[in-house]
Amino acid sequence: MSHGFSSVDEVLILLTYANLSSKEVDIVKKGLLENFRWDEFVRKIKHNDIGPLIHHTLMKNELLDLLPPEIQHYLSEQREKILEINSGRLKVAIDIFSKFELSEVKVIVLKGVLFGETIYKDPGYKKMNDLDILVRSKDIEKVRKIYGEVGLVPLALLEGDDQDFDEKKSYHLPAFISRDLKFVVGTHWGLTSPKLGFNFDYEEIWKRAVSITISGQRALALSPEDNLHHLCVHFHYYKTGLKEFADLANLLRETSKFSWQTFGDQIEKAQSYSAVFRPLSILESIYNIGIPKDLLRICRDKTDSFTIRDTERLGSRKDLILLSRSTYSSQIEKAYLAFSFESTFRKKLPWFFLFWKRLLMPPRQVLYSTNACNPKEKSLFLLYLINLWRTAREVGKGYGIIVFGFLMLKSAWELISSLKSIFSNESGGKMGELRNALGQDEEKILKLMNSFE
Repeated sequence: MSHGFSSVDEVLILLTYANLSSKEVDIVKKGLLENFRWDEFVRKIKHNDIGPLIHHTLMKNELLDLLPPEIQHYLSEQREKILEINSGRLKVAIDIFSKFELSEVKVIVLKGVLFGETIYKDPGYKKMNDLDILVRSKDIEKVRKIYGEVGLVPLALLEGDDQDFDEKKSYHLPAFISRDLKFVVGTHWGLTSPKLGFNFDYEEIWKRAVSITISGQRALALSPEDNLHHLCVHFHYYKTGLKEFADLANLLRETSKFSWQTFGDQIEKAQSYSAVFRPLSILESIYNIGIPKDLLRICRDKTDSFTIRDTERLGSRKDLILLSRSTYSSQIEKAYLAFSFESTFRKKLPWFFLFWKRLLMPPRQVLYSTNACNPKEKSLFLLYLINLWRTAREVGKGYGIIVFGFLMLKSAWELISSLKSIFSNESGGKMGELRNALGQDEEKILKLMNSFE
């Protein structure tokens, strides 16, 4: 762990480890017993969305009783809620994996569900949006057929209406969801969008895959090096919290023979230097886990100056780094999705204004968090401009920043085009189609969307 953190930060960082040494347990115990700031502890747990993981580690090391009763109750409640949801999803996943095996479809389990089984040994260690899997492109039609057999509905409406399989344009199917809205699966034949220009050798990735079992069902996992690479290229610019970094830290910590040489070779082959630089730099700032300095230097040399400055500023603010996580960009995306779902002017108008409001006027606290600064350290106007620039960069990733302007024009044109609904009987739109396909009302569908980060 790096120096410069508060005593609460030090305890929280240690409690995100899947396995603690006896020395680390003693450090945590000592920290909890010596004038501990419980208000800061709870605030940072909520901000980083790590309640279930903290509960898991405290219970595993017989430390939960050191917490005040009300905090014990809060953590237990969070843990039970997430465990129930994730366990239910896991049962559906096992049924699907069983059908995959019968149909000779090989499947690589990705991210959260994988780590819950192999690293944390706990399916309820964190909230997850969905199950992510990787299959071979030749098996896509078999996969679709199996999804139909178990009653999953494709959410093509969330991602445009095109469900056609095209390796040159995309790398995943639309999400598939159960009609009770409790299970969502993301199905990939690639690890990242072809538009980003990364060069992944999928034949080699499949050769390096390792055998695992998920609740007794056979499946595959990426090699540790491929797993870290995948986490890095998918790392969300603003999700710089312990919830995200714990997976990276534990992957490295629990892999006895992680090969940095192999990992570096993969980065060179994929030309993913800039995508790797930010998450690994911040990871090292928090966990001091021993990432080779030469590797970070090479990645830094091939990263744009804005990302370098932004990342190094955040890494230097040990007083604020555990409050830097933000999921606000997902709130912008949700408003736009809801806007695009509706077809009538009356229903589109409020979503249109909410989308623009969220985009142009984020709450001040979001600006302070994402810029790693305290109030009055920087001009609020400057923070708004930086936020807009960052958002434009993220929206334009893989397409060029000009797509940001096109998106704005598109939303305005959609709203104007919907004016005709005032003089016609048109209703429903994409949301109506979604309601019919799932047999659920709009309120429940929007609630599901709102639960995604």
